[in-house]
Amino acid sequence: VNKAANYFRDVGNDKPDADLLDLAETLIAKKSGEFDASDYHNHYIDALKRVIAKKAKAKGKRVLEDVEEPADTGRGSNVIDLMAALKASVDGKKTAPAKAAPAKKAPAKKAPARKRA
Repeated sequence: VNKAANYFRDVGNDKPDADLLDLAETLIAKKSGEFDASDYHNHYIDALKRVIAKKAKAKGKRVLEDVEEPADTGRGSNVIDLMAALKASVDGKKTAPAKAAPAKKAPAKKAPARKRA
């Protein structure tokens, strides 16, 4: 962790402009308000309670967790479904061949070790 002094060493001790100070005070006053924690809900606690309830119901047996699939965003992805590819290869379906990787250069030869005198 870096000390805060490192971040502020280039900041001078000059007085701020009155206009900028007034703008900052106006923004703070406009955005300030009472905080009510009941407006927010902790979804992590709910998920944790569900997991604990499932484990208690299973009484020590292993439980497989149902995982929801994420919604399709419509964007392309470079993630390959390995199970689908494996099933397709078993069924004899051809998939698009992967591009060949460019040939790599052979590593340089190591210089022989020097002999001690």
